[in-house]
Amino acid sequence: MYQLKVKGMRNSTLAYHRFESYADLLELVAVYEALGYKPEALLIEEITIEQAA
Repeated sequence: MYQLKVKGMRNSTLAYHRFESYADLLELVAVYEALGYKPEALLIEEITIEQAA
């Protein structure tokens, strides 16, 4: 499972997204980049099933 955190201008967290598929994650990252978010504002981490619960 993957988690995408979107950070704002003052390092505040704007959104969390969780994905089962890496392909779905990459699609949403592409959308955020098209909206003008820089790659350093999009934090991707892989989480285990135990952490997700």
